[in-house]
Amino acid sequence: MGLFDMFGRKPRTEGKKARKTREFKEESERLRKEALAKKPAAKPANRMGKGPSMLNPAEVKNRNTARFQAKSEALRKDALKKGAPEIKKAKFLAESERLKKAALAKDAAANKKENVTGKGGRNVGTGRNKKANVTKEQLDASGMSLRNYLNFMDKNGKRPPKAKKMMGGGMAMKSKGYSKGGAMKTKGYKKGGKVRGAGIARKGVRPAKMR
Repeated sequence: MGLFDMFGRKPRTEGKKARKTREFKEESERLRKEALAKKPAAKPANRMGKGPSMLNPAEVKNRNTARFQAKSEALRKDALKKGAPEIKKAKFLAESERLKKAALAKDAAANKKENVTGKGGRNVGTGRNKKANVTKEQLDASGMSLRNYLNFMDKNGKRPPKAKKMMGGGMAMKSKGYSKGGAMKTKGYKKGGKVRGAGIARKGVRPAKMR
């Protein structure tokens, strides 16, 4: 080993220009190493395999939306788990109310109510609300019982006619004057006339007069 090597000096054969060039390179390398040592470490890539600077705005928005939805779903499940008894009760009540309304609607359709008018068909209404379509006035006018009235309709396909009014003696009234108590005209009688057969009565018998 020569003296130049022991003291770290270059032999004098190195010119001044070459020495300055060497010193400049050594200083530049030192400064580069110091800069690299002070530079912060690069951020790791995200889960999608891309660094933050490589994501475009649409990808960032989609990523944030997915995270929000996942968090919301987790919160919803947690709330359902905590309020399970109340939620089950609410669902049960809602289902019960729906079934009740459906049953009422079905019952109303099967047991329809209608008023008796005495016109149209034999019966009105359906189910437990079914009844004969006959009024009290119609029964009174027919002189029949409700059973006989309905049997007549079933047999003849129409309503019975009105019954004729009867006198106290059982004879049907035929004239307006008779219904008011007037005299009934019969063949062979005249006011003040003779009684039929009076001509063959014995001598001395006076003709009978109508009073």
